[in-house]
Amino acid sequence: MMPFQTLSRSPEIGSPKESVTDSVIESSGSKDCFRQRSSPLVRRFVLVFGRATLADYMAMLDFEQDYAGTWTTWTHPLSSRTYKVRLAGPVQFADHPGILQRWDITVTLEAIEYAAAGAYGGSGYGIGVYGV
Repeated sequence: MMPFQTLSRSPEIGSPKESVTDSVIESSGSKDCFRQRSSPLVRRFVLVFGRATLADYMAMLDFEQDYAGTWTTWTHPLSSRTYKVRLAGPVQFADHPGILQRWDITVTLEAIEYAAAGAYGGSGYGIGVYGV
């Protein structure tokens, strides 16, 4: 499996921003009873690379064209945890204000996780991070 594209700069401070789609819902019969959704957790990471060079721009453009929709591995820069991810949408390229030949690159990655056995009081149906 191809690792996620490495650029010459790390994501900006405060990035990656993370969001998780809740996989627990209330059962219809009781306010105190919860059950696991049939769908897994979807975790999204938004990476922002500011003032990217032309080489970074071209590397990310090539990566997007070659690997859009395929699963890659990515290591979170703060937790050092490795995820199996794919691009959650097109990579966004914007001219960096006031500096020629520099771009701000925004990438949204999507990781799929399954609940651990015994989570939420049930028997579970998978363990840990999907595919890692």
